Amino acid sequence: MGPGGQPGEIAPQASRERQARAVTRQPPSRSPQPGDLICGECGESNPPNRKFCSRCGTSLQTAVTVATPWWRKIFPKRKARSLEAGSRPGQGGVRAQSRRRATLAKVFPTIRKVIAAGLLLGGIVYGIFQPFRNLINAKYLAVQNKVVSIIHPQFDPVHSNRDESNVATRGHPAHSAVDNFTNTFWAAPVGRREPTLILHFDSAVNLDKAIVHNGIIADFQSSDRARNLHLVYNNGQTFDVELKDTPEKQTIALGNGRGITSVEIHVTSVYKSVKSNDVAITEIELFSKR
Repeated sequence: MGPGGQPGEIAPQASRERQARAVTRQPPSRSPQPGDLICGECGESNPPNRKFCSRCGTSLQTAVTVATPWWRKIFPKRKARSLEAGSRPGQGGVRAQSRRRATLAKVFPTIRKVIAAGLLLGGIVYGIFQPFRNLINAKYLAVQNKVVSIIHPQFDPVHSNRDESNVATRGHPAHSAVDNFTNTFWAAPVGRREPTLILHFDSAVNLDKAIVHNGIIADFQSSDRARNLHLVYNNGQTFDVELKDTPEKQTIALGNGRGITSVEIHVTSVYKSVKSNDVAITEIELFSKR
C-alpha cells in the first residue's frame, strides 16, 4: 500500500528506483545469435520469439535485431541431425556411428600431425637431395603432360605405305584419296560392288582421328558423295562413321583402331548426284593421338 493509503499504488520514490535499475545496461547473459533481439534498456540478448526482455521485462518492439553474417547466407548452418522414429542414441547403428565418430575425432589430430611431418620432411629432402628432386620433377612433369594431353590432345599424322581399292574409276585410283592433294580424288562406281578403300601400314599404328574431304571439291555436285563409312580393322574391330554432305573438311573421332596394320574403308551409302553414278572422296587424312 502506498503512502496515500490506496491499495496497489506505488510510491514515487520506489518507481524512480525501479526505472533507474531498468536503464542500467549490462553485458548480455547469453552470446548474441543472428536474429536475436537486443534490449534497448539493459542490453540483454533475447531469442527472436520473445516479446519482452527476459532480464528487465521491457518491450522488445523497438529492439535491435542481430544481423546475419554475409557468409552465413551463403553457407547456412547445418541443422542438427534428428534420429529416426524408434531409434535413440546407443541403440543399434546409432551406437556404432557414435563410436566411429569418436574414434575419428581421436585419430584425426594424429593423422594430421603425421601428414604435416611427412610434408616437412619431404620438403627438406627435396631441397638438399638432388636425385630425389629430379625424381619428383620428372613425376610432376609426367602428370602435367598427361593432364595437358587430355585437355588439349596432340595428334601426329599416320601415312599408309600401300593403298588399293576393290573398284575405281579410270584415272582416279585409290592413292588419290591419300596423296595429301585436294585437286585429285578417288572415284568408284556405285553398283553391285561396295566401293572399298584399303590402306596398309608398315608398322602397328593407332587411328584416333580422321579429316575427310568428301566428294569432288572443284565440282561438288558432279558426283555422289560418301554418306556412311564402315571401317574394318585387322585387329578384328570395326567402327562406323556418318559424313556430312558438304565440301568443307570434316574432322571425325575414330575408335577401336588400336595397334593395327591395315584398315578397310567401306562406302556403305551415298548422297546421290543427278550427274553421275560414281562416288568420290577427295582426301582422307589419318591421325594418331600422342
